[in-house]
Amino acid sequence: MKAENISAKRSLKSSTEFPSGSTSKTLRCSGSQNLWDTGLAAEKAPSIKKTGVHLEPQDYHKKMEDPDAVVIDMRNVYEAAIGRFQPPEGGAEWIDPKIRISTEFPAWLEKEETKEKLKGKQVMFYCTGGVRCERATALLKNTYEEGTVQEVFQLQGGIHKYLDHFEDGGHWVGKNYVFDKRFAHGPKKPKPNEAIFGKCACCSKPWDRYRGKKKCSACGVPLLVCSACQAAKLDKNKKNPPKCPLCTEQGWETKKEKVPTAWPLV
Repeated sequence: MKAENISAKRSLKSSTEFPSGSTSKTLRCSGSQNLWDTGLAAEKAPSIKKTGVHLEPQDYHKKMEDPDAVVIDMRNVYEAAIGRFQPPEGGAEWIDPKIRISTEFPAWLEKEETKEKLKGKQVMFYCTGGVRCERATALLKNTYEEGTVQEVFQLQGGIHKYLDHFEDGGHWVGKNYVFDKRFAHGPKKPKPNEAIFGKCACCSKPWDRYRGKKKCSACGVPLLVCSACQAAKLDKNKKNPPKCPLCTEQGWETKKEKVPTAWPLV
């Protein structure tokens, strides 16, 4: 597979505010044919030469005020559980595809319900750092007939760059899930008395820290379990094992055949 020259769209992101003990001691680089797997065969995967319009944080922020737009969270459902964009009242509509794994996205995009919701809209995608949006916007453009949506946009540099630009969080609420030893981070100067966005799967107490490697008993995604419930071992209840909010909503039970062999890091 030939690499596509898209370096002009890339931005180098760095993080310098790591807590003590959270930095990595070594750096290892390796090649990958696909950073975000949609489950499509190579010949069916759309070219990322035709992606959405890249908006800088300040432009994306302004665009969220548009009532004719929809904002799509391209992250996995457990990431959105602790923080997300919240467009201003009267502005864009936030949409969560509710995907547990990236390979579920193409099927969501093909649903008639999804097509109807996006029809005639200005579609805005976002993810942690921007990588997933390259594939997602290209897939939408390749899947939908021309004219189905007004335009497709994506957040340049992702949530990471947005929070660097808007130190108070802007239209962001909660924390940004990350795949390093920080686990999550929020705005540098959060708004006073900002509520915790997530909640414990056992007691429903406000909680936004993924600790103890807890997993949903039905689907296997990371699970929010507060320190008190872990200490009381409520997460080990065999008669009524805790499930993620999505499995509870969809009525999934504890069945091994529904648990993927591994969850991806993006």
